[in-house]
Amino acid sequence: LTLALAGLLIVQAGDWRLGLFTLGGFAAALVTAAVLGASVLWGLQRWRRSASSAAGTGWRLGLAAILRHRRRSLLQLAALAVGIMALLLLTLVRSDLIAAWQASVPSDAPNRFVINLRPDQVPQLSALFAAHRLPSPRAYPMVRGRLLAIDGRSVDPAAYADENTRRLVEREFNLSFESHLAHADNRIVAGRWWREDELDQPLVSVEAGVASKLGIDVGSRLQWALGGRDVTVQVQSIREVDWDSFGVNFFVVATPGVLAGEPSTWITSFHLPADRGALERDLLQAMPNATVLNVGELLERIRSLIDRLSAAVATLAWLTMAAGTLVVGATLLLSQDDRLREAGILRTLGASRAQLRGALLTELALIGGLAGTIASACATLAGVVLASRVLDVPYHPGASSVLAGPLLGIGLAVVSGWLVAGRGVSRPPLALIRQS
Repeated sequence: LTLALAGLLIVQAGDWRLGLFTLGGFAAALVTAAVLGASVLWGLQRWRRSASSAAGTGWRLGLAAILRHRRRSLLQLAALAVGIMALLLLTLVRSDLIAAWQASVPSDAPNRFVINLRPDQVPQLSALFAAHRLPSPRAYPMVRGRLLAIDGRSVDPAAYADENTRRLVEREFNLSFESHLAHADNRIVAGRWWREDELDQPLVSVEAGVASKLGIDVGSRLQWALGGRDVTVQVQSIREVDWDSFGVNFFVVATPGVLAGEPSTWITSFHLPADRGALERDLLQAMPNATVLNVGELLERIRSLIDRLSAAVATLAWLTMAAGTLVVGATLLLSQDDRLREAGILRTLGASRAQLRGALLTELALIGGLAGTIASACATLAGVVLASRVLDVPYHPGASSVLAGPLLGIGLAVVSGWLVAGRGVSRPPLALIRQS
């Protein structure tokens, strides 16, 4: 069954590496659920010793059944928790994360980028926006350059362990130049911006993430290949950039004295209201060399890709949850003889049918509730990590994400368990003993 599920996941993923990565995630989740489940059972054992006298008969019998068969209970709990956790991650938590990310983007954030503008077309662009009675966006020069050396050491992509860093130094950078730091979404975190009397000096400002990856600091000397010449510049400042603003930003910004004479294209971004589509049409007619990138369409494609990737994992999530439900029923079925014998003895000693039903429901509800609680906790924690480390957005899990796990776990465990073992607790004592 495990091999069949693994093969199905890889086929659904369409990439064996993605499939193996996802399988590894499920294996890690199973181990985590087992460790947490064992800790919970240990806590229940300690709590039972101090609270059993105040609990009802059905509660005490159900809790005793869980603790008497710990391995079986742990198997039920872990299998059910993993399936529920995967399902929560793919539904409620994913929806909460997407909603949090969308809420972090301003309603008037740029949704169009225009690239490949010629320098002489920048005034024409401003006139076009004025004709449509829209504020003219600021355009920025862009020069292509390749990083050759850092502090005299040649840049070798193979020297970097991180694949993203290797790709970064292998390709050309898009450089820009500015006299003043006019970006509201840029913040100097080290060094300072250049003064008016330094505009002709070979100085640059580097984005903090790139600086960290490449080991660049204030004072570092960078050698660049710009067209047909090499230029050495000094890092004057390190900037943090809010990339979620969707504005035009650059990894490296230089003084005008470094790049002003280099061949350049220009780039801009702006927010185009839904009822002003004529502007985009007129822009492309007036400047056929320009390229307009629709950010909304790109985001929709990314969301579609996420949905397709999630579909591969969703298949395994549903199957895992179904398998967890079957584990609950199967383990009860395998222990049916012992259960019937115990029920017969308890009935002989005076336990009522209602008490035995209460004991079984308590056992099933506890297993399902604990599994669902572990699933919700792990899924919520994963959502917090993704929000803070990957998306960099505030994440506030909704009540549905927190409550769905326990409720789903209780429902699945009670239904599957009752179908297997429910009728046994209603039989006469002698019939129970004979059947066992």
